[in-house]
Amino acid sequence: KINNNSCRIISRICTNLQRISLRGCMNISNEGIIQFAFGCPNLEILNLKNFLNISNLGIQEIARKCHNLTFINLSGCIKITDL
Repeated sequence: KINNNSCRIISRICTNLQRISLRGCMNISNEGIIQFAFGCPNLEILNLKNFLNISNLGIQEIARKCHNLTFINLSGCIKITDL
């Protein structure tokens, strides 16, 4: 299963990652998303559809660090509110 530790490892190894779909990964929280924000600043496309354990905190870090982001799917992310 993909979890926060998996995100930490991926973000350290794949620092030039541009696209990732983590759709429906239930074991990832803000902690894991923040790993991608700091480790993969070149992200352009991020699919987080149906994430139940992330909130504005994780998305704010992605917005701050991933300046090349052109698409993010947050549909079904019930803890995300208007920033």
